[in-house]
Amino acid sequence: MNLNELWSLYEADKRIQGFSPKTLKAYALQHKMLVLELGNLDVTEVTLTILKEYLAKQAVHLKTDKIVVLMTPLSVQEERIWKRYEERIAGIVPNKKRETLEGIHNLLAWNKDYNLTKLPNLIGHWDYKHKMILVRDNLDLLELQLM
Repeated sequence: MNLNELWSLYEADKRIQGFSPKTLKAYALQHKMLVLELGNLDVTEVTLTILKEYLAKQAVHLKTDKIVVLMTPLSVQEERIWKRYEERIAGIVPNKKRETLEGIHNLLAWNKDYNLTKLPNLIGHWDYKHKMILVRDNLDLLELQLM
């Protein structure tokens, strides 16, 4: 079995587990980078040494002395807040504190103000703009590695 065949099985397994299309796309990009570098090797040929050398070579492309600012879309953040609230209320996720609908509304309001006012204000007046990398999703991170 070669790396591409292994990827097909791995991807199918992750789809069954419910991984998002964006996550799978990011994983596919990582796989493509690996195969471009190593070739479509048989899995029995892939050793720990080969993987370490590949990762060391990839590390050279990573930006050092940079500040990554994650700017997840507000709609995604709000969806995650509601999902966590629903999971806690349903008892799916353990929770030691008593959550209220009012508390969630306060969190959503604070989060919106932070994302629309405070974070842009910070970025606009920041002394480290030359070190900043804005990231909106996983694909942005992967694109940085390809630079």
